[in-house]
Amino acid sequence: MENKALLYFNGLVEDGSSCYMRFLHTKPSTVETATVHKIKVKQPDGTEKTKYHKCLETGCPFCAIENCYALQRGYFHIIDYTDNQEKLWSRTPRLLKELEVLAQEYENLHEVVVKVTRVGDDNRADYKITVANQKNFPDTFEKELIDKPLAQFQYMKRNQDECIAFIRDGVFPERKAFVSKEEYKKQKAAEQANAQKPTTPAPTKEDIEDSLPF
Repeated sequence: MENKALLYFNGLVEDGSSCYMRFLHTKPSTVETATVHKIKVKQPDGTEKTKYHKCLETGCPFCAIENCYALQRGYFHIIDYTDNQEKLWSRTPRLLKELEVLAQEYENLHEVVVKVTRVGDDNRADYKITVANQKNFPDTFEKELIDKPLAQFQYMKRNQDECIAFIRDGVFPERKAFVSKEEYKKQKAAEQANAQKPTTPAPTKEDIEDSLPF
């Protein structure tokens, strides 16, 4: 499989739709999960783009915003046999329950191609997994893709001060120019300490002449 930018799997949007795929995980526990917030981020052209930001948990500024709920997401690394492409599928962790059932029969999930069918047409849809006829699908994927960590690249993760600035201004501060409250206090304290240090007066003309050896 060619080394391309990872695609997102956007299939199975309707009730009853199905797709053949291979999960590139050895077992359900290797599927990465994260708690995130869905936010709108302004783009340079003035438009807004929906992105996910990792929940900071204790003291998370987004948790304090009304209707900015913390969402559980699972990041499933798959091969989509609709077009034989490696993709990332972001779903609720409820899909893990089906993989756990499959794992009772197969020691390594990546060794089997399955048919995944959507059940339900709302945001709480479930998925039914059945084993496909393996002879119809090639077993030629790159083995280094198995359990490859990818979730950290699928959401934003800024610190608390940056999140507060985003909520206030509508945009995240530039990383190069941004200074946290703690760092700002340290810088000001260092400036004040330097200002209070006694300075050595500049030598006078007489001092210079007296120091000359001739």
